[in-house]
Amino acid sequence: MLVVSILTAPAEKAQALEAITVDQLGAEKVSGVSAKTLERYALAGEPVGRIKVGRRVLFVKSVLEKWILSKLTVPTR
Repeated sequence: MLVVSILTAPAEKAQALEAITVDQLGAEKVSGVSAKTLERYALAGEPVGRIKVGRRVLFVKSVLEKWILSKLTVPTR
């Protein structure tokens, strides 16, 4: 997020933010979990990558993907 903060033009900031985040609908599609459930996980301290920018709720793609991978289980015999 440091890269976003040093950009000067609002359009540059918006473009950079869109490159590293997804909105709630995108997070639902990526994770298979509803936005409300992702919000509950975030409030419980789970690292789902949820951030608020003004009124917008976004998810940092890399953090969300890492969280999803941490939840995968390997079936045992």
